[in-house]
Amino acid sequence: MAIESGRALKAFRIGNVLGEGGFGKVRKVEKRIDRFVYALKGCAMPRDEKRIMMHVRECQTMARLECDKIVRYYDAWIEEMSQDLIEGFFDNKVKGMDRPHKFLVLFVQLELCDTDMKSFLKENKKRMDDQDKWDMFKQVLEGIEFIHSKGLVHRDMKPGNVLVNLNKNTGAISCKIADLGLAKFKRKGDLLRPEAPAGPCETRRGDAMTRGCGTMLYGAPEQFSGSSYGSKADMYAMGIVLFEIFADFRDRKERHRAIEKIRRNRQQVLDQYLHRKPDVTNLVAALLRTDPERRPSCLDIMKDPSIPLGDPSSLTPAMRAYMEREFIRRSR
Repeated sequence: MAIESGRALKAFRIGNVLGEGGFGKVRKVEKRIDRFVYALKGCAMPRDEKRIMMHVRECQTMARLECDKIVRYYDAWIEEMSQDLIEGFFDNKVKGMDRPHKFLVLFVQLELCDTDMKSFLKENKKRMDDQDKWDMFKQVLEGIEFIHSKGLVHRDMKPGNVLVNLNKNTGAISCKIADLGLAKFKRKGDLLRPEAPAGPCETRRGDAMTRGCGTMLYGAPEQFSGSSYGSKADMYAMGIVLFEIFADFRDRKERHRAIEKIRRNRQQVLDQYLHRKPDVTNLVAALLRTDPERRPSCLDIMKDPSIPLGDPSSLTPAMRAYMEREFIRRSR
């Protein structure tokens, strides 16, 4: 496996920070040769061959996920950690950098989007009508169905992991799923502890991802129990996402409390926030069922005539054909 030196700083002009955590950063960058802009994710990791190969396999998986509902992957490489990177990319804010010789950096070059769903809803929710909100949910649903169709589970679905582009001419939005099991920038714990990547639908008992920060509010109960889980774990998170799209909160604290409460007493919270929206209430309640087998799948929702999703949004011919085959197979 080739380990490069200095590529990130030589090939890109480093811009503002888009996201960060204890062991990584995502920055807006401009490629020097063609002046195109991208998002560049950098994650410090120990010199552990198994850990490195795990991340390489994740990048290979991401490279195969060609779908307009998934943030586009362009390239990935591994570099030696250097003082120039510590200062020029990480702003001297990476834990454990008193021992830089023990670390490498995984860089992933990705499509740059305008914002994320969490920020978009905070700024625009009051101006959105119900159909706008359903359309946003539908686009994310289509992305999750595509991921599931490839035998993967996202495991960390939340508004912060859905990126949004806004068409300046029409005002239309397009949603794209991000962070498919690569570096979890807000994870807790020791950098040297292994963390599970995105992987097959069945996960191992005790998988570290069940304890990841990204799942604390949105993760399904089975992710915290240490038992195996599959794609229905993402559907639980989609129930929280749908609730968050439609419910109105006064501030961030109220939003946090409401999501914590709906996990324990969903009907009470649904009656409080969505009592005039029975279609939303019914779907959220179904998605938040404790038993994973009783939660609807993406395809179940898409073919349910009582849910006002409308026509599939800008699916590729291959995706349309796949969904049509699945509809027919499940109807038999």
